[in-house]
Amino acid sequence: MSWPLHESESGFGMKSVLIDMWNWWATTLASCRPGRFNVTKPGSHIAIDDAGVTLVAGNGAILARCADGRLAEFARDAARAAGRKPLPVSIGENRYVERNLTRVPLRETHSRDMILLDVAGSIPFNVEDIHVLRGQARGFRASGVTYQILRRSVLAPILKALDEAGLRVGEIRLQRESGFWAVRPQAIGRGRRTAFSGPFQLLGTGLVIAACLATFVHLHVRNATALGALEARVDALGVEAAAVRALLAQRKQAVDRLTAIHVFRNSNPAIVSVWEQLTQVIPDSAYLTDLEVSQSDVRLTGFADSAAELLPALEAAPMFENVEFTAPVVNVPGRDREHFSMMLRVAR
Repeated sequence: MSWPLHESESGFGMKSVLIDMWNWWATTLASCRPGRFNVTKPGSHIAIDDAGVTLVAGNGAILARCADGRLAEFARDAARAAGRKPLPVSIGENRYVERNLTRVPLRETHSRDMILLDVAGSIPFNVEDIHVLRGQARGFRASGVTYQILRRSVLAPILKALDEAGLRVGEIRLQRESGFWAVRPQAIGRGRRTAFSGPFQLLGTGLVIAACLATFVHLHVRNATALGALEARVDALGVEAAAVRALLAQRKQAVDRLTAIHVFRNSNPAIVSVWEQLTQVIPDSAYLTDLEVSQSDVRLTGFADSAAELLPALEAAPMFENVEFTAPVVNVPGRDREHFSMMLRVAR
């Protein structure tokens, strides 16, 4: 990128950072462009070389030539030929100096500092009499840090005449053996300056700060929104979890009840089966006044013509075992049968 000597900036301030960021961004975008966008279409231009000052058409034909230093007349002819379009100015290869300092690319501000040191220590010109430029390579590939020196006296007369004729100057082309260096008119004080200086620096800094703040505010809002949604989701899931826990507790209670019933059924004989077996074994001459079934134990109380006959009958039953009297057999006054109390166990 071209720049005038007095706009150089060194150091590590915000201005230098902005310049380096801008140059990196512009260079990156330029490297992404297809090659056809880097080709300059041929067109009319003003040539300044060893042959003098001429107006050259796009096909190479000379449309006008400045004779005997009559720049004003030449500028009017060029203005009529160009109309309102700005004309590029082409500088011959022998009319400027090209210096290559390094083959390694550096940060923009560091490159400028190196150029300033080289101009101050190695160039035998008064800095007020020259333009220190950094052209953009067109038609060839450039590398490292390269700059160009152009004497003001080469351009000043023709530029003054073009201004008086009302003709605007397009880009300045420093011709070389292959391609040319393209320099913006702003680099020689023509047109509006676009460097990061004065209010542009403040504006650029403000935009960067505003963009950063907007980014952080956006992230904060997104984070707060996400947290709010997460808390609402957590609350809803908490209600659902409480309902699930209640259902699990009810299920556990039901399972416990079923387990208790299952254990009880497995550990206690069915009363219906016990009653059926007793009715088959006890003779008609005996009857029961009390029947108690507790787990596998059965207690019988009743009256019989002969209580002694009940013992072998119950022991012979396949469902019963360990049959025994729990109390002496007695005759109850007023009854013609014996009163007995027995206990037996239901066989497994």
